Amino acid sequence: MTRLSERIKNKKNAPLPPPPSGDDRAALGRWGEEAAARRLVEEGYTILGRNCRRNGHEVDILARVGAELVFCEVKTRSERAGVEPFCPPGRLVSPRQRRHLRTAASGALSPEDERRIRFDVVEVVVRRSDDGEPDVEIRHLTDAFRS
Repeated sequence: MTRLSERIKNKKNAPLPPPPSGDDRAALGRWGEEAAARRLVEEGYTILGRNCRRNGHEVDILARVGAELVFCEVKTRSERAGVEPFCPPGRLVSPRQRRHLRTAASGALSPEDERRIRFDVVEVVVRRSDDGEPDVEIRHLTDAFRS
């Protein structure tokens, strides 16, 4: 059986297709999660799961780096080039979403190992110029908030 991280590494050599155009937010979100997963693999993370459910809540990306188990929320936004964004996508992780991630993480490790759980956010911003060409920025915010 091929592990998810191995499949993503194999995709790493294949170029990421351009982000979807138009107003399909779900397609943009899926594209952003793929871009985020590839970035994490490039940074040395092992992807354990994507869009997985733990304790009744969905985790965009569950990864491991070293001894840490990382619960990662991906925020993807599309903007027009030259227009100042309302706020960085990472700031859009609501208190409710943070609670859901904490609930998903609860029970993942024994109490003495809870220091090894981390919550990250990956921001994916797609800026489109007037001619429609995309410019993609990916920012990985490690330990974005505390449990």
